[in-house]
Amino acid sequence: MAVHKKEEMLRTAETTVNLALKLGASEAEAFIYIGNSTSVGIERGQITKTDKTIDNGIGVRVQVNNSIGFAYTNVTDTEKAIEVIIKKALIAAHASRPDKNWKSLPKRKSYPSIGKSVDKNILELRSEDLVDVASSMLDAAVGVDNRVFPVEGGAGAGYAANAIANSNGVSGFDEGTIIECSLAALANKGNTVTPVCFEFNSSREYKIDPEWVGKEAAQRTISSLKTKHIETKNYNLIFTQF
Repeated sequence: MAVHKKEEMLRTAETTVNLALKLGASEAEAFIYIGNSTSVGIERGQITKTDKTIDNGIGVRVQVNNSIGFAYTNVTDTEKAIEVIIKKALIAAHASRPDKNWKSLPKRKSYPSIGKSVDKNILELRSEDLVDVASSMLDAAVGVDNRVFPVEGGAGAGYAANAIANSNGVSGFDEGTIIECSLAALANKGNTVTPVCFEFNSSREYKIDPEWVGKEAAQRTISSLKTKHIETKNYNLIFTQF
């Protein structure tokens, strides 16, 4: 997974804000997102697919005479594309009614930083590693009881980076990794089929336990086999009006 540079994203956000002001905005804000993810899917007890997704975009919010306009694009590699969405946001602002309660975009203030949001072990994961995670979940589930049938689930990992800047001096950057695994299963005994039972793990660090997820989902289904039939009865209800 590619890690994106903080300075480059912040510079693009600040450049977008300055261009919006030059084009006529009274206030402007730019939000940049870049992310990528890999996932492995489970269907009917088998690993069936692997997906890779790369996503990015820039959103621009402008204020003109207390009217707000917004536009977004996933074309982020040219100044012309950014100029186009700024102009679209300005058109939207001019077409909107003024907000009589508008004060301003957020102002600059101190905010806490969060450590350990990026785990390099997740960044280095390959599709094959996620297949291993999914396989260990499946093996753990069916190992609990042969009446357990995994229905769906999977494993996935991703990285996302965000940069934001506005004309009031706000400038911020955030990035993080995530990894998750999940499994839904059911069990059957004779003519009895349980509801689908589900368990999952997710973390910003590579600390998930796929075997626990598989076992827990399976144990929930087995517990659901221990149901009791309850006889239904008709009751005569008497209502008293006060």
